[in-house]
Amino acid sequence: MATMSQRKKLGRNMAMYFAERGSIPATPKEFNKCPLRPKLIKINTIQKVFKSWSTMVNFVHGDVHCREILDTITKNVPSDPLEQLRAKRTEEENGKNI
Repeated sequence: MATMSQRKKLGRNMAMYFAERGSIPATPKEFNKCPLRPKLIKINTIQKVFKSWSTMVNFVHGDVHCREILDTITKNVPSDPLEQLRAKRTEEENGKNI
């Protein structure tokens, strides 16, 4: 049985891969065929740590840090706060000049 720290480390690595890929592969076969797949992570490693593909996917969806990483897939990444402030200030300045 794998320790929780091993699960968290592998889960976060998989979440980063899913975010780069833009989706979660439905099957382990699809994971093996992907050219962007991390070369050191194999299906056997996932099965040793999580016991199954679906358990790994559920862990990635449930872990707080993994969920933050996966939010980049489903949500728009928030823009830079400085850009928002600059845009707001520009609008205010344009409103005062009129």
